[in-house]
Amino acid sequence: MIKFKFHIKADNSFSNTNPVDDNGGNFQASDKNTLKIILIIFGVFCLVCLTSFIGFFSIVFNGINSMQKGAEEKNEQWKTIHALPVLKCKIYTDETVTAPISGSEAAFYFLRIGNEHYLKYDSLRANTETQGDIQIYENFDYSMITRYPKGTKLSVNGNLYTIDFQYSIMDTLGNNNVHFTGKIVNRKEKNISMYAPFHSKNHQIIDHFKNEHPWISSYLEDIKGYENIIMEEYTFKNGDSIYIKGKITDHKIVAFNEHQMYTPYKTQKQIREERGIK
Repeated sequence: MIKFKFHIKADNSFSNTNPVDDNGGNFQASDKNTLKIILIIFGVFCLVCLTSFIGFFSIVFNGINSMQKGAEEKNEQWKTIHALPVLKCKIYTDETVTAPISGSEAAFYFLRIGNEHYLKYDSLRANTETQGDIQIYENFDYSMITRYPKGTKLSVNGNLYTIDFQYSIMDTLGNNNVHFTGKIVNRKEKNISMYAPFHSKNHQIIDHFKNEHPWISSYLEDIKGYENIIMEEYTFKNGDSIYIKGKITDHKIVAFNEHQMYTPYKTQKQIREERGIK
């Protein structure tokens, strides 16, 4: 008897049940899932980038608008202050008070409060005053600390009026430079420099008025406040004339009081823009 043996070899290609495209490529389910994940990640990435882009430009745009609005408001305030009525007053008192900077006896004194900023000389016009390679820019508040003996009266157009104010705006009318008697500039002790050094005596004078003016409070108490402070002194004698912004109400002189809009820190760019320096 003759026996025939048959050997059948299975073709593994028949075991692949995945569909085949016209070009013979296989689309496995895992490949589809991977592609979906990649597309989702890419979409999220694009969304995050777009959101960040919009947010960044929104911050920049709002910052520019805020600066422009602040400049406009400050300019309007300056116009308002300079348009206020001025009273020419004559001082009447038999007493005196001691002026803090000069130590002289005065019938009336003003303390003008300001601060300093520094500009590099290479960015300035040639006709500006400089100290070495730095130009000092001073900024002063409108309202001044005002002191006088108790019972002091002021005469306006021959009529005497009682006064009871601690702040006033001294007008530029009249020769106020004649009454200028002293100036101090002090910087925080941790940030001393040759332009505004720290002096303990000056600090004591400034500290005496720490609750009398917001700029002084900013300098003394706020870690992010003014880095330095200026105090100028103007003294007057009995019979001298002073020019202040104010009005007469109920037989009393009411002095106007308004503090300048300010920013404790100003960049070099902000100062140049304020002064019209390119």
